[in-house]
Amino acid sequence: MENSVVTTAADAENPYGLTALWRDGGPIAQATLIVLLIMSAVSWYIIFSKLWDQRRLRKGAKVVEKQFWSSGSLKEAVDRLPKDSDFRAVAEDGLRASAHHEGRLTDRIDLHEWVTMSLQR
Repeated sequence: MENSVVTTAADAENPYGLTALWRDGGPIAQATLIVLLIMSAVSWYIIFSKLWDQRRLRKGAKVVEKQFWSSGSLKEAVDRLPKDSDFRAVAEDGLRASAHHEGRLTDRIDLHEWVTMSLQR
């Protein structure tokens, strides 16, 4: 009985782990692992950069909402928005759409629907 070796869970080697795959795998398996690692890193970069952009947009939206709705007129509200703001571009498109709601073809389309369709485009 002295010759029997008792192995614990920590001593047992996992033949299905990443270490075994890297050590026993060929160049194709190793290249695949490297590609997967690179793709994972790029995915995490995209996730965090999009989260950062969304956070920035939410903060900007709060400021823009206060500035926009406290204005006296729609034109003044658009002029108060920062020049490089995405919200200004949407507001300007809405103004442009409402200004172009004239003519015989658009008479059948309600102004509200016309602006909504223009913004969606």
